[in-house]
Amino acid sequence: MKKERATRDSDSVAGEFVTLFGEAFYVIREYDRLPPFLMSVVSGSDHWMFLSTTGGVTAGRKNADSALFPYFTEDKVADNAENTGAKTILRGASQGKPWSWEPFSIRDDGRYAVTRNLYKNVAGTRVYFEEINHDLMLSFRYGWMSGDAFGIVKHSQVINLQGGERDLTILDGIQNILPYGVASDTQNAVSCLVDGYKKNEREPDSPLAIYRLSSLVSDSAKPSEALRCTTVWTTQRDYAEILLCSEQLNAFRRGDEIASETDVRAKRGAYFLRTDKRVSDSADWYIVAELNQDHEAVFTLHDEIGNSAGLETAIRDDIERGTRNLERIVGAADGRQCTRSAMVSAHHFANVLFNVMRGGTYANGTQLQAADFHAFCSERNRPVAERHASALSGLPETMSYPELKAWVLEHDDRDLTRLFYEYLPLFFSRRHGDPSRPWNRFSIDVYDEHGRGKLNYEGNWRDIFQNWEALSLSYPAYLPNIVVKFLNATTADGYNPYRITRAGIDWEVPELDNPWSNIGYWSDHQIVYLLRLLEWLKRFDPKELAGLMDGAFFTHADVPYRIKPYRQILVDSRDTIDFDLERHTRAEERLSRTGADGRLVADRSGELVYVSMAEKLLVLLSAKLVNFVPEGGIWMNTQRPEWNDANNALAGPGLSIVTLGHLRRYIRFLQILLAEKACASYSVSSELAALVLDLSRTLAEYDPASGFDPHRRRAMMDELGVAGEAYRESVYAGLSGGATELSADAIQTFLGNALVQVDATLAASKRADGLYHSYNLLVQQRDGGIGVRHLYEMLEGQVSIISSGVLGAQEVNELLESLYASAMYRPDQDSFMLYPDRRLERFVEKNTFRPDDVADSGLVTEMLRNKDTRVVYPDRRGGLHFNGSLVNAEALAGRLDEVEQDPRYGDLVRIDRDRLLELYEKVFDHTAFTGRSGTFFAYEGLGSIYWHQVAKLLLAVQDHYFETIESEHDADVRESLRAIYYRIRHGLGGSCKSPGRYGAFPMDPYSHTPKGKGAQQPGMTGQVKEEVITRFGEFGITIVDGEIVISPSLLKRDEFLDREDSFAPLDECGKARPLALGAGMLAFTYCGVPFVFSLAEEPNIVVHFADDAREELPSNRIPAWISRHLFARDGCVSLVKVSVDPGELYNES
Repeated sequence: MKKERATRDSDSVAGEFVTLFGEAFYVIREYDRLPPFLMSVVSGSDHWMFLSTTGGVTAGRKNADSALFPYFTEDKVADNAENTGAKTILRGASQGKPWSWEPFSIRDDGRYAVTRNLYKNVAGTRVYFEEINHDLMLSFRYGWMSGDAFGIVKHSQVINLQGGERDLTILDGIQNILPYGVASDTQNAVSCLVDGYKKNEREPDSPLAIYRLSSLVSDSAKPSEALRCTTVWTTQRDYAEILLCSEQLNAFRRGDEIASETDVRAKRGAYFLRTDKRVSDSADWYIVAELNQDHEAVFTLHDEIGNSAGLETAIRDDIERGTRNLERIVGAADGRQCTRSAMVSAHHFANVLFNVMRGGTYANGTQLQAADFHAFCSERNRPVAERHASALSGLPETMSYPELKAWVLEHDDRDLTRLFYEYLPLFFSRRHGDPSRPWNRFSIDVYDEHGRGKLNYEGNWRDIFQNWEALSLSYPAYLPNIVVKFLNATTADGYNPYRITRAGIDWEVPELDNPWSNIGYWSDHQIVYLLRLLEWLKRFDPKELAGLMDGAFFTHADVPYRIKPYRQILVDSRDTIDFDLERHTRAEERLSRTGADGRLVADRSGELVYVSMAEKLLVLLSAKLVNFVPEGGIWMNTQRPEWNDANNALAGPGLSIVTLGHLRRYIRFLQILLAEKACASYSVSSELAALVLDLSRTLAEYDPASGFDPHRRRAMMDELGVAGEAYRESVYAGLSGGATELSADAIQTFLGNALVQVDATLAASKRADGLYHSYNLLVQQRDGGIGVRHLYEMLEGQVSIISSGVLGAQEVNELLESLYASAMYRPDQDSFMLYPDRRLERFVEKNTFRPDDVADSGLVTEMLRNKDTRVVYPDRRGGLHFNGSLVNAEALAGRLDEVEQDPRYGDLVRIDRDRLLELYEKVFDHTAFTGRSGTFFAYEGLGSIYWHQVAKLLLAVQDHYFETIESEHDADVRESLRAIYYRIRHGLGGSCKSPGRYGAFPMDPYSHTPKGKGAQQPGMTGQVKEEVITRFGEFGITIVDGEIVISPSLLKRDEFLDREDSFAPLDECGKARPLALGAGMLAFTYCGVPFVFSLAEEPNIVVHFADDAREELPSNRIPAWISRHLFARDGCVSLVKVSVDPGELYNES
């Protein structure tokens, strides 16, 4: 403990679980030794709050346009700690000498010997900052939390650490309070103008303050009244003054008198209490803020404050209810566990929490509200809803999922059946936006305009399905709906829209004035996300998947993007998609007439075009294969990168081995699925049948065993590309509606031919160091051939090849050993970067070439002689440089066009143009430019670990581990995989790391860790999905042919309790079901049912039913008839007890 904190080492910063205010918290001791980090304070309602460890805060309800404190980017939140959020100043005297103390402020750095600690409860709903002043023998802590009834709450506490009474004068409060009606864009753009509209008022004889705008901020000639406000009040009754702005703080710091404020204009809002307290042990108080208050709410609040009896208890109860509600939400999605490791259990809770925050969760399990289904049908397709209005209105208020499904199928209406399969009664979802992800705008839409609970979800297409995959392990009954939702959101040319919402789909529209605007299609997400959903559905309910294959209620999304002809794509692979404004307009007109189904493909009569599931699955595969480049990968020519956005420059010349690896697994899945289905043929459109047969013929024609020189590669590409173009043109012209029967044998031949080509290219992708290529570049040669240029190694490729199924267990082991020996490995975190870090040129080295490089350029020679530096300029050290405005080859080409118009240089430009462009490429190597991934140092940049990809690696290794058990591989190989799995697990995230090493709360997921910094981007990261899935895998929960199989050989022995404990999971109604646990036991929930594992020499399973019956099972399988009850979450099964052989478990040495 020193007065100078900044010089202290951060690696040794430690933490532990403690009890604070009767609740379990994790504390980071001396958190200020860590670099500042951002954290999320969550809520079971629509509150949002983001805190920096500097003390900076932004918070509000629902979205960034309803903020209590301004919604800024992460850096500004951190920087604004001194002027936004909490602020406390204490004054007193010791031995007759006056002192002033401003906890957590940089104003007091070095003045006192202090220790700062940071507390966060396990649920993530409360955070406390604590500063212990060892010189003054005082401690001050304040916390942020929320309650649905009262709003956002700041709880403050001062503690006397020495005996006797202390007389203190305290100024405590919050500042930079926003009034109602200030949108975040307005605040960020014209905050000084907004200040001019602010009016801060205090009600007479009350601690209630009102913060409002004099009118809404507008330059319109029409009046625009601000008829709502923000309110702030306190539970303190012994205050001497209340301040409504921050202007008198300096006077208080000086020891001067301050005066209460009742009406303040044109100043930022604040709420400060000055109190004189005599403190013997401690004193605490609350400041409470609420948003969007109308007159009735203000009057009601005024009267409640006036009748102050029990207010503090009411606030605490409200906060507690909010926490319990959140625990209910997370617990219903199987987020509660009780093991020996409190950190592992807390980490799982956080993973499930953020998974359901992104993708949503089911409001009432598998119980459905008929009125909401009716409303959903009306939102999507009003004519269908009207057709069945009477029947829908007559449904019981609540129905189980199977009951509603049976009712729908009885009506034998294809439109109604499709709507049922797309119905997902989710709530609590929001896009993953926060101050560290300002490009995503979130909205926590959990209440309607009347304050009633609301079912809703929204997300980027490439994000939300992965969260639904993890959720489906707890709610498998909805897997068919998610699969149908996925397929019906794909286009006839084999791609997908940008966003998915309850209402349907949405796509990006070109914005000419927005440099971040772009249109296009992602690729790898499409195959791998769908594949995993299909695999889970096949495991949980193979009959349901087979039934879907027989259905013809699948549609196409009518995204108005038109992929250009193949030859044009060859000319410019970065500009490949046109926006069809006319098509977009027609879709929007249909939407306004009929509902969100207007964005689906319709025929000329306006009826939806329906196809089979087989068609949808084959279209997605074919869309990839038309872009197959032998020995290169899948050509990324649809204007979007893959999983890693930072590799955005690969969109165009990039060739993806990553997608190819996932495609290989998809092909194998289809082969097995169709073989088991054993249908003679499948109904598909005549256009698709022709494409499949054309592709199959081409794939068979070019035997990969003969190898591919550039011209043979080009010939195969041409055939595949032209076939794809022909299919797309027929789709864009309007599907004929004609269906044909494509034989199962022809499809299997197609799949087999594709697999041969894919396997050959994957084999050719192995590097000399034992790793595999991830991405390559397509190189068009002057003689027309197509070459392949390899890029540097990336983690994505290793995950893909492990997942592809092409490697055996020993080969996976060898690959992982090579990975740990590679330049992607970061020893400080014992984990992997996305790609090797590398040194970028220093500025003085960049953009430099020698005079010899242009000695034969008449143009450069002549321009330099004329001191014309529009293209090249010299420096005083003898080097040459391209003009600083020539930021890429396109800019250089444009400048040469300009110079060519100068009569002095016209002929010289025509002679030297290609030579200068080649020199430019030699200097900058833009051909190998992958995007911002190679030019910045955060997020997905150089030196960064992106934890989502490490989690993908963890899941891929776990999948392989279970495959080795099923195939009875050599025990040494299995043990090696088990050990390396846990090495990856220990390196992943923070649950096995100290706060000093992780850089944040270890139980919380974070997106990435740049080199030299701690964890960044809290909570809403894709990694939570993989970690939820792998956690169930660690317990040995696997699903085979509709049965639960429990094989916990990946579970660590030291997770079993060493003492008595209790486990009280909450059901979906919030009711606790306490279970007493003893040493040698652990507990978790699966599909909402408690599973209790106990160490025993004789393994067995005992299933307890709600009617007190029991079923003792002789093997490690729960038969399908019992598993179906668990999957349906119908309440029939109340408890599953599993006896586990200790010798089967993993003992970490």
